[in-house]
Amino acid sequence: MNLEYREGTQLEPGNYNTLDEELIQDSLAHQLLHLPMGENDASAATVGEYLGLLLSTLWLQNESFSGKRPFGNSDWQYVVYMAMVKAGLATGVVYEEYGSEYLDEIDEVAADEIILQAIRLAYNHGK
Repeated sequence: MNLEYREGTQLEPGNYNTLDEELIQDSLAHQLLHLPMGENDASAATVGEYLGLLLSTLWLQNESFSGKRPFGNSDWQYVVYMAMVKAGLATGVVYEEYGSEYLDEIDEVAADEIILQAIRLAYNHGK
């Protein structure tokens, strides 16, 4: 799937309901859901579990949900991006400094496309 991105436009979740069921096992979305996470504030073992906890947190916190800090810190998206880059599922640069790893660059649009496909696959919306 190749979508054109223009600055200021929003990605639409409905645009990602195009996975062929026969290709699911080999898809990047499937790999992403089972990708082990590094250290994260949600204590999730995989990206799929992390996304499920994010949705659960949104539901339970309702109006108090913080899109900026759903698990307490503002780097909540970047722990997923970091796992993706380290696994080769996204293009970016990870570097280590003083014993900690940091994400220096990430192709967020391409990474977000895979994440939205993974969410669709996990919850099978659009069927």
